[in-house]
Amino acid sequence: MIQFRFQSALALLATVLLAQCSSALDTTKFSVPGTTDLFIVDLPGGGCEAGEEVFKSYCEEHGGVLTTPLSETESNAIRQVEDEDFFCEYMKIAAYGAGGALPNALTFYTDDSQAQELTYANWDPDHPDNPTSKQCVFLYNDNDGFWYNEICNNSQGNNCGLCRASPCGTCGGDPHMKPFKAPSFSFHGQCDLVMMTSQSYDHEQGIELHIRTTRIDNGRQSYSYISGAALRIGTDVLELSDDGSLLLNGNEDEGEGIDTFAGHALTMTKRGKHDSIFVYDLQLSAGKSIEFRANTKTGLVFVDVKGIFPTDVAGLLGSPHHSKLFARDGKTDLTGAWNTFGEEWQVQGDDAKLFHDKNRSPQFPQGCIYEQTSGVKATSNLRQRRHLMELPMLTVDEAEAACVHATGDRKQFCVDDVLATGDVELANDSFYAK
Repeated sequence: MIQFRFQSALALLATVLLAQCSSALDTTKFSVPGTTDLFIVDLPGGGCEAGEEVFKSYCEEHGGVLTTPLSETESNAIRQVEDEDFFCEYMKIAAYGAGGALPNALTFYTDDSQAQELTYANWDPDHPDNPTSKQCVFLYNDNDGFWYNEICNNSQGNNCGLCRASPCGTCGGDPHMKPFKAPSFSFHGQCDLVMMTSQSYDHEQGIELHIRTTRIDNGRQSYSYISGAALRIGTDVLELSDDGSLLLNGNEDEGEGIDTFAGHALTMTKRGKHDSIFVYDLQLSAGKSIEFRANTKTGLVFVDVKGIFPTDVAGLLGSPHHSKLFARDGKTDLTGAWNTFGEEWQVQGDDAKLFHDKNRSPQFPQGCIYEQTSGVKATSNLRQRRHLMELPMLTVDEAEAACVHATGDRKQFCVDDVLATGDVELANDSFYAK
């Protein structure tokens, strides 16, 4: 049986140890059997102590966030881990006293800016004690898995960290949505939609992610697609168009060569044949990120949102904290009522209008439209639309062959989108492979 001890350490200590333990920072990753998203990262190297910032960064490198057991089932699963090649004396978890108000003010790394109360803890009967000086929490595996709080620099021996895989919510194609934890669905209305919103994000700066959908209805094609995306953090707004261009705060000139947004690193790369896919990767804090992709050949925009955002997050991507798809009231679960759910999250009068063209039809109170008419003008790249009209019509067999790598609901999404656009290269987008 592996003997685990859980403990956090000071960030300052972590900075020092990164320099001292550089030879020991090659991590291994071990999934926790019986859980869906927990894994352990191990720092080989014997007695070199590492702080929580070290483990936090390695969790993020492996696609997760430093975390703590959230149930008795998870706690027992961690304690039952057995592997002769995996040994750890001290396992860091991201639980520590916030302001000395143990046990209720425990936080874990879902968001750097917001302490969140744990829903599960397993304190030793005599703990927590003296929370002012003992603000780190650890667990003795050989004592029924009880939690103890201790002085933060009181550890030694082999070190490892408990990580939770970051959930991912995505959207793209003929608009298909894959929420963080809820079932996938499609919504074919044309309107501006709220994908994600959180008022408490980053010390109440707030974050909002909107998409703009456009319908195509003609003698040959009938489908909808995401033609733009806009993101607000604090007072800054970043907008992506279907031609791959960026607007920063409504100004195209400011979008040229941008490498940061709202204080976060933003990188741009190109993918696909002839570099036709513009990829913008925005790295947020605590393992969170947002990736925008504009396929300039088809005009389709894709958005991936990864990470554990605050508990007040809502919108078409749902929440990383539960599997329900709530209406704006935060109570009514609209899972399965896809058109109703989509219309519920149309950008409304009380929502900020993030797109620089604030008059593209329809705008609330006019509802989303499901068929393009002469009276409603769609914003789209006409050159791209003409190019698609020139592509040969594909058979279902050809579309399925292009999408052979896709599985589950993504396979049907892929086939539908390849048929709608007539572009077999579209199947190579990562959206269909996840």
